[in-house]
Amino acid sequence: MFIFLYLKRHLLGIIAVIICIIFFAVSFWLYHLPLEAVLYPTIICVVIGVIFAVVDFSRAYIHHKQLKNSLRRLDDSEVMSEPVDRSLFRAVQTPQAFSYAEILAAYEKIGGETFTDDSGVYAKFVAPPQIFA
Repeated sequence: MFIFLYLKRHLLGIIAVIICIIFFAVSFWLYHLPLEAVLYPTIICVVIGVIFAVVDFSRAYIHHKQLKNSLRRLDDSEVMSEPVDRSLFRAVQTPQAFSYAEILAAYEKIGGETFTDDSGVYAKFVAPPQIFA
């Protein structure tokens, strides 16, 4: 699920890595170098691509599921009143992924506020996290 979303969003970067690999392969073939020599530049291109993917992925991502349970709004006396539209809500799950430096800086700004999870802290002090199903 997430991998398809990631591939769709980063197709240009993936194509750039593939072009880099092809460039090295053709260059080595034109100079009649052994095929094993193509392996090292290919590994370098893949490692660089993976590093960029990991850095991008580790910014802030939260996994969620659509709610299936019935939801009701409580009035001031905590008596159930009208039902609410559950399509507006998501059950946020762990693990949640954040840039360490950003989430650490966000926690340092909390003060006396109360949060239920890391995503609330991140959304308040850094930016809204990317949410995927």
